[in-house]
Amino acid sequence: MKQDKAMNTQDNIFDDVAQWDSRELGADESFVKSKGMSNKLKNLLNNRTSQKMQMISIRLPSTLIDDLKNIGEVEGIGYQALSREVLQRFVDAENRRKFNDVVAQKRELQRQVELMEAQIRELKHA
Repeated sequence: MKQDKAMNTQDNIFDDVAQWDSRELGADESFVKSKGMSNKLKNLLNNRTSQKMQMISIRLPSTLIDDLKNIGEVEGIGYQALSREVLQRFVDAENRRKFNDVVAQKRELQRQVELMEAQIRELKHA
């Protein structure tokens, strides 16, 4: 009997994915268990950056979460703070890459303009 129930649970494990993705499940804060974070600490966390924090719900592979917890333990921070840091580093790197692409394009355009100006000067003197 237990095996049938376990198999039924395994078979149906992804049945509610659409409900999670649509936020029908997992978005109601009244069902969130609190560890008793004080309002003072919440305000400190929310105001420590120039932007307010926004709570989200995200599904990640449990192996990834375990890895983040292990890395966080070594680094001395919680896995959620580490996840936020990882995401911030990625966004910063992408923004730098885009900026560097724009700078490279600008330099290439300047080089082309200089070549054209040199060609115009040569034509005027010819």
